[in-house]
Amino acid sequence: MAKEPPAKPAAESQEPAKKGLPIKTIGIVVVLLVAEAAAMFFILGATGKPKETEAAHVDPHGAGKSDKGALVELNVVKERFPNNSTGRPWIWDAEIVVQVKGSESERIQGVLESRAAEIRTGIGRIWRTAQQAHFNEPGLETLTRQVTAFLDELLGPDAEGHSQLKRVLVARCVGFPSDY
Repeated sequence: MAKEPPAKPAAESQEPAKKGLPIKTIGIVVVLLVAEAAAMFFILGATGKPKETEAAHVDPHGAGKSDKGALVELNVVKERFPNNSTGRPWIWDAEIVVQVKGSESERIQGVLESRAAEIRTGIGRIWRTAQQAHFNEPGLETLTRQVTAFLDELLGPDAEGHSQLKRVLVARCVGFPSDY
């Protein structure tokens, strides 16, 4: 008879089992991803498309001025105001413009014309009491805020309780020392 190979000890006879890919885990992850994608597709499809938008045509030359909701610019004051806050007299050439709704422009223009002296006096007081730093601000924020508060108080609120002014613009504010 043929010789049989000697028997291996028990510890060597059991070879470690080769570990393969975790097929079950991969299958579960793939099923969950497909289910999530399908759920998102149906949920987003059920909510509908976003609303269509359309760009509005803006006429740069202002040909369509019949719109009552459009902003209209009204001149408030164009004057020279003194200021001595630094100890040196300055004259500030200022122009102030307000933006209002087109539907309110005629009424506000009437108020601005009928109370022109009061407006010049109030704005002159703001310019005379302003500090030099207020004139050096890049956007003249402090002066604009003070003029806005003054004009809001003068005009009063609209029917809804809001300011009638949409914006106050200090169109020009150029200072010249006057002690030459």
